[in-house]
Amino acid sequence: MRAYTYFSIFLYLVLFFLVTSTVYAIEEFVDFQLDPSIQKVSVSVGEHSSRELRIRNTGTKDLDFSIDTGELKDLISTENNFRLDVAKEKLLDLDFITTQPGGFTGMLSIKGNSIIKTVPIVLGVESKNPIFDVSSSIPSKFKEVVSGQGLVVQVTLFGLRNGVTHKNVSVNYFIKDFNDNNLLNESNFVYVNDKLDYLKEIKLPPYLKEGDYALFVEAKYDGKTGISSSLFRVVEKRQQLSPLAKSYLNYILLAAVLVTVLILLIFWKTTKTIGGGASRKINPKELEKEKIRKKIALIENSSKLGYISKKQYHGDLNNLQKQLRDLEKK
Repeated sequence: MRAYTYFSIFLYLVLFFLVTSTVYAIEEFVDFQLDPSIQKVSVSVGEHSSRELRIRNTGTKDLDFSIDTGELKDLISTENNFRLDVAKEKLLDLDFITTQPGGFTGMLSIKGNSIIKTVPIVLGVESKNPIFDVSSSIPSKFKEVVSGQGLVVQVTLFGLRNGVTHKNVSVNYFIKDFNDNNLLNESNFVYVNDKLDYLKEIKLPPYLKEGDYALFVEAKYDGKTGISSSLFRVVEKRQQLSPLAKSYLNYILLAAVLVTVLILLIFWKTTKTIGGGASRKINPKELEKEKIRKKIALIENSSKLGYISKKQYHGDLNNLQKQLRDLEKK
């Protein structure tokens, strides 16, 4: 009895431990969501521009947040610390303050208790009253590229002074990672009337690691700067067959097709031979005897069912049996 009591107490303790552990685990579930997942901002020098970042507590515990602007600390002003209750959300204001034109990147780090998430920032800053409005876009087939290959960008320059031809417009192309490191610079000169559209191919450095990058296109003329940005990703090179391996593969496929055709021909020829042999072995005499036997079976069945009279049955039967005897004598 005492042993049973001790065992019951042990079971109750185990159940209590499991229940309390489950509740504790549920209470400790920590997570939050960010929207948007990336901030792409275009501003003019000296202008104040603000963006909102939505932060929602999706866990089961109140969160204490801290914000780190990292490389962009001199360009972004925001609230550094705040608390967010369970299922609550906050619109975090990001104020961009710029003093010089150019393209800048960085990571906004958001820490909620023990969880850290980041939001990439792409900031393009143009001059006040720029002479050109710059637009750039990367075609979808080049959104993911392999390092060392070509990146194609569609560039459009809009002249903001109608009817004026601008010579020797300097167009700069530069690529940055999200630590604001400048990884590539190229430039060329173009002539622009009211508008100029063109495609530019940029050879990527072979040392680019897998990840996200920002391409900036900057047009400079008469001390004024217009700028645009586009995003792309460097991915791992897919394994491709060498020309020699492709040639061997083609030969293997051709051989497999020929073997398949040969097997089908042999099968068709064998089937035809067997069928033809069987037809030649059929004896006309045996065929006729088989027909008579089927007729005998038919009239016997008809007699049993009462479809014919006994007289007709015996007459037909005698006639068929005589035919059968005659065939056997031949």
